[in-house]
This record gives sequence, C-alpha cells and structure tokens, in this order.
Amino acid sequence: MRLYVLHSRRTFRSGKDVKIKHPYALPYLLCPRTSCLHLGSPTTNQKSGSQFENGSDTLTHIMIVRDMMTRGGSSLEAGRLLPLHALFLVWVLHAALNQATQKSTATLFVEVWRAALQRQEPSAPEGGAAPRSASQALRPCQVCSLLDRAAEPGDTAVDVVFFSHPPYPSSLFSLWWPSATPTSKSGWVPSWWMYLLGPPLSLLIPFLWPLLRNGQGFEIAEDVSYAGVHMQNWVLACFGYQYLLWPFRSFVAARIAQSASMAEKRGAKVLCLGALNKAEWMNNGGLSLLRGLHGGARLVHGNTLTAAAVVEAARSLFGPPSSVRAPIFVTGASSKVGVAVALRLLQLGYPVLAHSSDPERLRRLGAKARQLHAASASNLQVTTALAKGVDTAYWVVGKHDPRVAQYLPRDSRAVVFSVPNPLEESLRKDVVWAPGGILHLDTARLGKPRQFSNLLAENEIYACHAAGILTAAHADWKDELGEVCVDAMSVQWEAALQMGFSLPPLPRAAVNLQGSPVQRGRRKADVAVIGAGPSGLATAAALVEKGVDVVVLERQAEIQGSWQEHFEGLSITTRAQSCGLPGFPVKLVTGSEELAADDYVQYLRAYTARFALDVRCGVEVTDIEDQSGQWCIFTSEADGAQGKWFATELVIATGKSVAPSLPAIWSSEQVQHHPAIMHSSQVKGPELQKAVAAAGQGELLVVGFGNSAADLCSKILAQVPGGTVHVSLRRVPPIMRRQWGPLRLEWFARLFSYACDKNGDRLAQLMMHLIEGDIQHLFPSDLPRWKARQERHIPTIDRDGSLVRQLRDGSILPHRAIEDLEATDRKKLGIRFRGEERRDFSTVVLCTGYRTSLECQGGLSRDAVRARAFFVGLGPEQRDLLPLQGIGREARKVAAQVSDMLRLKMRQSERGCTDRDTPESSPERTKDKDL
Repeated sequence: MRLYVLHSRRTFRSGKDVKIKHPYALPYLLCPRTSCLHLGSPTTNQKSGSQFENGSDTLTHIMIVRDMMTRGGSSLEAGRLLPLHALFLVWVLHAALNQATQKSTATLFVEVWRAALQRQEPSAPEGGAAPRSASQALRPCQVCSLLDRAAEPGDTAVDVVFFSHPPYPSSLFSLWWPSATPTSKSGWVPSWWMYLLGPPLSLLIPFLWPLLRNGQGFEIAEDVSYAGVHMQNWVLACFGYQYLLWPFRSFVAARIAQSASMAEKRGAKVLCLGALNKAEWMNNGGLSLLRGLHGGARLVHGNTLTAAAVVEAARSLFGPPSSVRAPIFVTGASSKVGVAVALRLLQLGYPVLAHSSDPERLRRLGAKARQLHAASASNLQVTTALAKGVDTAYWVVGKHDPRVAQYLPRDSRAVVFSVPNPLEESLRKDVVWAPGGILHLDTARLGKPRQFSNLLAENEIYACHAAGILTAAHADWKDELGEVCVDAMSVQWEAALQMGFSLPPLPRAAVNLQGSPVQRGRRKADVAVIGAGPSGLATAAALVEKGVDVVVLERQAEIQGSWQEHFEGLSITTRAQSCGLPGFPVKLVTGSEELAADDYVQYLRAYTARFALDVRCGVEVTDIEDQSGQWCIFTSEADGAQGKWFATELVIATGKSVAPSLPAIWSSEQVQHHPAIMHSSQVKGPELQKAVAAAGQGELLVVGFGNSAADLCSKILAQVPGGTVHVSLRRVPPIMRRQWGPLRLEWFARLFSYACDKNGDRLAQLMMHLIEGDIQHLFPSDLPRWKARQERHIPTIDRDGSLVRQLRDGSILPHRAIEDLEATDRKKLGIRFRGEERRDFSTVVLCTGYRTSLECQGGLSRDAVRARAFFVGLGPEQRDLLPLQGIGREARKVAAQVSDMLRLKMRQSERGCTDRDTPESSPERTKDKDL
C-alpha cells in the first residue's frame, strides 16, 4: 500500500515557503482510473502519480493518495466520497496544526511517515510511478497529473485576476466537490445536502475564512493560461445575498478592496471585476477601488464586451432588423450594460422598447439616444410597466425578475444576460432563449485543463471575464470603468473573435421561429372558439398549451368581453387576485386589489398576447352547420363580407351578457322609448349625471338588486350624500360582506364550491347572519329569499359594509315588484308597487340582467349544436360563489375534453373508422343542459 500526503497551500524548498498555484480543495474524491483518493482540485501534468523521494524537501499540497489495489483484489468503488464528519475533522486538524506549530500539515505528517512509506514502496522510476496497465499509461489520472503540475516550483507573473463570488450558499461547494450530475454539460450542479448546509455555512465562512487562510479572504479557484495570458480566478468568501443586504455591505466592500490591493502587490497586471463585485452600491462600479491601488494594475469591469456579446446574440437570434416585426423589449435598460445594449440596437436599426422602474433614467436614456444618433432615436420607446412586454416576441432580459417567465409570450425569443437567469429553471418550454453574457472559449488555447469555471461548462466563460483576458493581451487598452462606450463595443468584439472567443450555439428551436406570423387568410382550424371573453380566451389558451390549433372568433371590433357594456365606473366585485385566468395572474398587469372594468379589459388583451392567441375580431357568427362530422361556421366580417370557417371541434363561449334582458312589462310601446327609462349598460356620461340628480330629489328607481344594481346604488349615493334610491325587487338576495376582519370572502367561496347545493345555501345564510345579523326586516316582510347555489345566482356582494349601512339608514328604500306603470308626462313615469300607492320617478334604471348568446342567435341554439358542441362560461354549470374564480377551472376541464375528443377522432381516422363518436368511446361533453 502506498500513502502520499500533500497538505497545505504552499510548497517547502530548503525550509523556505514557495507559493503554488492551486486551489485549496476540501472533499475527498476517488479517482476512477487509478483508485487514488484525492483531497484537491486538478491541475495538469503528464505524470501519473505523486511520490516523495528520500531526501527530497519539496512537498506539494493537500492530497491523500492511497493505493487500494490490495492483494485480495478488492477496491473502493469509483466516485465514492468519505463521510462528512471525517472531512470536517481533517479540515479542523489542518487549521489547528498550522496555527499551533507554524508548520504545514504536510511537513509534520511526512516527517512521521516518510520512513514507513519508504519501507512499503520502492523508489519509483524517474517521471513518476509506473503505470499499472497500458490503458493507464495512455490515459493517466488527470487529478494526479494536475496536482503534480501545480506543485512544480517557481512562480510566474499573473496577467489577469478575475474576482468572483459564490452566487448562492450552495455554490460554496463547487470549489471542492464534484458536480451532483457529472454528465451535465451545462456546468456544476449542487446536491440536495448542499442546499441544507450552505445557508448556515455562508454566515460563518466570510469571517472564518481569513483565519484559516492566513488572512486571505478569497480562494484561488483557478490558475490557468489562455492564449499566452496567465489568469487566476479569485473567489471571494462572500455570497450573493451578502452583497445585497446592508448589514454586510461595508464588510464585503472592504473585502473587495483588500483583495484588489493584494492582487496588485502580487504583480497582477489586470484586475477584472465580476458579478456584484462591480455593483454601483458597492464601490461605484469599481471607481472607488482606484483609491486603494497604486497604478500598477489596470481595472476593468468587462461591461463593454458583455454588452457586445448581448447585441451579437440578439442579432443571431432575432435576425436582421427587417425581419423584426415588433420592438425589442429590453429589461434593465437603465444599467450600464442595458443602456449600451439599447443604444447599440438602435444604432443597428432595431426598434427598442426600453423598460426600467426609474422614469428619470429612462429620460436620460432617451437623451443619450438622441445625442448618439438622432435618426434612430425615433425607434426608441420607454415604459415602466413590465406588462408591456407581452405585446412583443423579442426580449433582452437584463434584470433578474421572476415575473419575466410569466410575461414572455408564447413562441417568443429572449436573450438573457441577467444573473441569475429567470428562465433557466422555468417551465417555459415554448420560449426560445439564449445566454447573452456567456462566451465559448477555444479549449485548445488553454495551457492546461480548467480547474474551476464559475459554475459554467468547461468551455464557457463569462464575457466580463473574457474582457480581462483581452485587456491583458492589449497593452494599449486602458482602465475600463464607468459607462460603456458604444463605439468600443465592435472593437472589443473583433478582438474577442481573434482570441478564439465565440457565441454559444443557438437553440435548435430558433430556426423555426423566423417563419411568417399566423396566416390571416386561413379558414380552417382544429378548434374554433366563439367568443373572446374570459372563458373563451382561457379555453383557447389551455388548448394552445396542449398543442391544439385554435382560432377565436369575436364579433366585437376588439377584445373587451362584456365589461364595456356596463355602466360607467364599474369595478369588479371580486378582488383582483381571484380574477386571473390560468397561466397569467392579474397581479402581473395591475398591483391593486380593486379591479376596474377597463383594467380587466387591458388584462384580457395582455392575456391574448401572452399566449399568442389567434383572435379574429369583427367576425360575427351568423349560422353553424354540422357537415359530415366537421363544423361549418358562417360569419359576417367587419367589412360586410360573408365568410366560412371550418373546424373539427366547436367551443361556444359567447358569455352570459350578450344583450340586455327586459321584462315584458318594460317592453310595451307606451314606455319602451320613454326618456326616463334606461338600462344599466347605458348609465354613462350624461345619463349617469341624470341618475345622480334624480337620486338627490328622491326620484331615482333601480329595478333589481343584484351586484350591478348594488354597485350602482353605492356609486350614486357616494356622489349625493343624503340622497335616496328606491329599489324594486321580487325576492330578497343573500348579501355577503367581501371582507370581515381578517376573513375574506374568497376563502369562504372555496368552501362554498365544494358543498352540495343545499349545504351551500345554508352556509351562505349562516355567513350573512353571523356578519350582518337579521336584515330580513329591512325588506318587505312578504318577499321570499332566493337561494344562490340552487338557482345558480351570484349573491349580492357588499364591498365594505356600506350597502347594509345604506339599507339601515334609509338611503336605499326596497319595494316589492312593480304591478303597474304608466307615463304621467314626457319626463316622469308613474309606477305602482304591489301593495303600495303610485309614485312618480324621473329616472328608472333597469338592472334586470342580460341574455346569453343562445337566446339571441338562432344559429347557436339548434339541437345539433347543443348536442355536439362544447360550452363554457354560459352559467348552467356555475357552482362558484364568485364566477371569475371558477372560469379557469371550467376552461381547463373543457380544454381537456376537447383535446381528448381530437385524439379519439385521430385514432379512429388512423383505423379507417368513419363512425361518429359513441357514448362508450367519447369523453363526456360540457353541454348547455338548462338553456
């Protein structure tokens, strides 16, 4: 058995410390080819092993090499690691021995074991231990040979020192531990236990590291030459979150300055700042470090080459400016790199939509664009809303924001140079993205294999790191600090290409993204969805996610649902967080809990862009026919032309609020066109002011007491303190408070949706009684109560308790149903409620609801359509207390049924089956049973 111990960061020659270029590597790794047990990271050499010869006073460092090839033939399995407690014990022993004896652990260990080693192993031939086999002679152990190379005496001047830091606590182990997925080509990947040990260790490492490393607050993780440039990678013992949190900032800033000064004293020619070591809040982008340097080293932040790499990646991924059909959305456009990227793209002729949360920085960006190139400045747009990005398929992501993965539209392209990458671990398989701040290097120009690559693959390097190599290779290049010079970007990019740096290969899917947009002239799709309201859009999005070809036909000129058909100032009763559709929460568009109708319309349009839905507005469906298993949809286009659409499956999502519903008593010719009567959808502008004036005189009547009526009453009374609104109703609705203390209606609504009809109504009544008490006496005593769950109606929601308060103080006066009415004159209407005397009203607002499309369009109500089509959002299956909460669930259910039906028909077609789907084989359909 042979046992070689190499311990310490130094070699010893004739009792004098000699520096070596090798990282302190903590874990034990079993070499798969030579059965050597290593404590260290690899350097390079052609020797196959390490040995100590008698009388030699040259020791290399931290490594334990043990020959496990015993006579019995047993050996350790390759890749097995020693227990963590042994690892920790060795580490503590190393520190204690160095501090107590002022000698390296290797020196003490070898003095004890040298005689024993010489007795057990004969002297090895010159050039290292003899190989055990021909294959091992051809392929020596890389770890052993690299450690021998690192131990060679003599120092070489360092050209570049690159300062980095572990981004996450778990990244600490990348210095010492092999990747959890050795076959991964994307770089180092942590093991599960590293996530557990990393956070507590990250609090101790910054303070303990200098004590264990003789005052050195960093780790030289890489020492290699590239194209004749000798570079080292110094990993500072500080973590990403410590750069961001103010209690650590002064400590981290001092650590950066100390390391930079130490690098200059060791003769480094170029100091390159990576990651947060050049943050503005840390050291003013590196400018503050100049005070601690003596002019012996050039200081660069590498932003110029980073910006150039991002622009070149965008040009490769997006294509020439003539092929870009929308502005390039640049996030983080106020940073140094972001500004340079935006200006360079403008200079090349691309339209740019720059995003930043700081309006002042956007203003300065616009001024720089006009100063740089006045003609291209017209192509620059700015915004502070990240939601604007859903309207374009071209993104350059320069600021880390987890919401980016949710905003990116389907089939979009993105160049990402933010760290960390918000798309790297997302589930967005429909988005093609390319790294913008990473380059590939020519491994043939490396003096030896790399020991450490900043969590990247072996042939990858950060562009800011590569910038340091370029600066060292060009003696005439000066310090690179402050803002990026746009004109210098092309110069550095050409220099990078000459030194063997290149862009990573583009994703394969990118070649399919340069095709033409959706064919506007097509007239056939797998599924046709009629209606571009919330239900229709949610169903279409769910089908698109399943890979189904969908077209949405909308009769209105633009996407707006039915929300524009309501009275002015309508706000949705449900909180914004409960109104979102699947895959794109409302909070991404608005940050308020209150959601106005106009805001929800904007959300629907953003939702359409997010999923890149093919919505045809201005297309009204006039008739539908079933032609041999395929739907033929007759339409009337916006330009008056008649058209046809063909689809395999049909989804009806035209909504419940297509046209106002008027009771028969209001349809008579005597009162139908009376100026005092209006529907709630007409209460806008002058009509709203007319209603407010009538309430001030006590001559306003609201017919109905649903949510629209309750919201309208509260809105009018808020403008007329002391006013009175009369309300006519046939039954008393359940009134539920939207929030009572910490309890929210949305929580109760979830319980309500799981209960049966009878228990659901009991829960609603119990909730109302507990919060409001007995309010039945506020209404005429003979009016019955209607049941929300059994009748599929929505309870009247009291936003803040004002509705019940207005009922109690008499601001809202309930009446029974209208028994008779007549026009007393051209301005007023005489109305007699059941059991009461006649009253005159100058304004009557009908809040009597709406009719569905099946009641308005004959083509949609045929038996054939009802039997085969799918229905969503029409109300008969409504089981939710808050309808918008259930839209997503119903849409996903219908989409799954449609997808199953398409697959079933495809299988039948492959088998040559022409029979229509049968009850035994077809999925259950969502039908409009009631209507």
